Amino acid sequence: MGELLLRGYTMLDAYCNVCTGILMEDRQGVRVCVTCDLTNAQRNPSTSSPGGSRLVAEIPLEESDHLYEIHTSRVSETAPENTPQQSAGSSEALPSIEESLASL
Repeated sequence: MGELLLRGYTMLDAYCNVCTGILMEDRQGVRVCVTCDLTNAQRNPSTSSPGGSRLVAEIPLEESDHLYEIHTSRVSETAPENTPQQSAGSSEALPSIEESLASL
């Protein structure tokens, strides 16, 4: 799909009647189904591109991978110092925001 986008194809909000894959359209109006093209390339490798298709294997995660841990950072409770990047209005609005938060 990425290769087609780089070649100027447009991803459509239309789907293939055969496999319900995403349709893409070139500048001449020719529509191509990404999924059917990949399936045909796998079935008949002699007609596929010289580089072959770039399929990535999906590997299931194990519970020991700890990818779902959420790391939170602590928010500083002190007001930031004025820096050149801050506008004058931001330093004036800060006290009113702090008052609103304190009332919660």
